[in-house]
Amino acid sequence: MASAESLLGDLLRRADFWQCYAQARLDHRQRPMLNRMLTGFEGKLGSIKCAKLESNSHDTAFRDLQTLVKRVRAQSIRLIPTA
Repeated sequence: MASAESLLGDLLRRADFWQCYAQARLDHRQRPMLNRMLTGFEGKLGSIKCAKLESNSHDTAFRDLQTLVKRVRAQSIRLIPTA
């Protein structure tokens, strides 16, 4: 029961996030990266790991992460839920 509640909580948090930031200018490679971070991804998500997870080149992953960070900062996107 506890795992079902945890799963539902994660799902609702992710749905709330995407509802708030539906108009965010993100490309088709950046959305999966954000979804990974929102689903309890542990550890660091650097360009090498991102390239492997998304089957991209290292350079593409690096550029995507750089752009994502700029957009997250510019749009004040909160990845950490507030209590």
